[in-house]
Amino acid sequence: MTAAIPRLQELARSEDAGGTTGLASFAVDAKTWGDVIRAGVLTAAARGEAVLALLPFEAQVGDLRRRAGADTAIAWQGPDDDCSYLGQGSAWRVDAFAPEEVGPALAAVERQMLATAELAASCGVATDFARAYGGLAFDVHRPAGHALAAFSVPELMLRQRASDAGRASGAVAVRVEAGDTGTTVEDRARQLLADFARSLETPPPRRPGGSWRVVDPDQGQEAYAAAVLSAVRAIAERQIEKIVLSRDVELAGGDPWTSFESMALAAPETARFALALGSGDLLVGASPERLVSISGGVAQADCLAGTVLDGTAGPVVKERREHEVVARAIRTSLEPLCDEVFAPPEPVWRPAPGLFHLWSPIAARVSKHVPLGDVVLSVHPTPAVGGWPRDPALGMILELEGRPRGWYAGAIGWIGAREADFAVGIRTLRCRGDRATLTVGAGIVEGSTPQGELEETGRKAQAVVNLTAGRR
Repeated sequence: MTAAIPRLQELARSEDAGGTTGLASFAVDAKTWGDVIRAGVLTAAARGEAVLALLPFEAQVGDLRRRAGADTAIAWQGPDDDCSYLGQGSAWRVDAFAPEEVGPALAAVERQMLATAELAASCGVATDFARAYGGLAFDVHRPAGHALAAFSVPELMLRQRASDAGRASGAVAVRVEAGDTGTTVEDRARQLLADFARSLETPPPRRPGGSWRVVDPDQGQEAYAAAVLSAVRAIAERQIEKIVLSRDVELAGGDPWTSFESMALAAPETARFALALGSGDLLVGASPERLVSISGGVAQADCLAGTVLDGTAGPVVKERREHEVVARAIRTSLEPLCDEVFAPPEPVWRPAPGLFHLWSPIAARVSKHVPLGDVVLSVHPTPAVGGWPRDPALGMILELEGRPRGWYAGAIGWIGAREADFAVGIRTLRCRGDRATLTVGAGIVEGSTPQGELEETGRKAQAVVNLTAGRR
């Protein structure tokens, strides 16, 4: 039987509820909940360890993106994806703070998501709720005083399609411990759903209308020009072939969630996300670059390197050289893990908000029994945001930039059951209140000049600021 549960105070009780709908309404299939809870309790007892049970529900919530706010742990919408996802809380989490912990952390996520999806599928629950969201910092090879990898399964996840007219599908993720009873699991699940329902008693808040402004247009430009000169010398001396150098632009006066909503609407071809970081900061972005997605045993990656304002012109030498380095590196990284790797013979110009990039889509058939995490780590970070050869370039980036990048240019996305999707964490703002840091970078190869790279990073910064206001 399906029980409509519209009143928040009734939702927390074990009995079915009825009545008027109010501002938000919920529907819970009692039979499915019972099946999932029984399966979860039996599975945890048989394995002697905790499992995650996904308990589905339907909700009338209005525009899901308007519901994103202070309680949001993750908001995600993939490139040209008809579905948007919004998660709160954390039912299960793994962090890695040392380089040697990153690989095992990714393996733990994959094992947990396989077990969660298996339990969900056995009860007819959609397995796309069995996802751990988060990602990898830019440089996972050096300790940096922050998490190098962090993934979390939200306690409550909502999914909405554009055609859903304000309705959303959802799932409560409950950790079922060995020794739990069905009653204790159900009580925890219903309380989580009740807490969420209370947050929907009021309409979504009106977003502030202020726009971000650059605090100091000249910030760091002299140091950046000097770093570019040093990189050009290193390239001439054959120490490296390519390096990407970034600089920070400080912004003020905007609102993170207004920015997320504007970017989500204005750039449907990008991966749009908001990720709550453990520091209290919020990472908001609309990345035009897929790091790697894996589904059905096929990995797809974007080679996106070489930037101009006008995509009607033929590729110039510097942009073409930059692109070729990245394409070769991605192929080289994937080949040991894949049976076949496919890449087009020539790149094309691909539009991004305010800019054009040279683009080559690369696909590969992943060899059997290769873990998802190994594929992700093989390509991250690509020379499009790092450099080549990778290790000397990463060391030089830290030296010339003078600070760890943290999550800028990291891998942002999710891992599910035998599938994953990650974007490169560029075109992002790291927000705290009405202040934000926007980091922008440019690829340095033979022929690069400080003035040219300053102009390119300036164009990229302006393109992101425009996008946060809904302008392309």
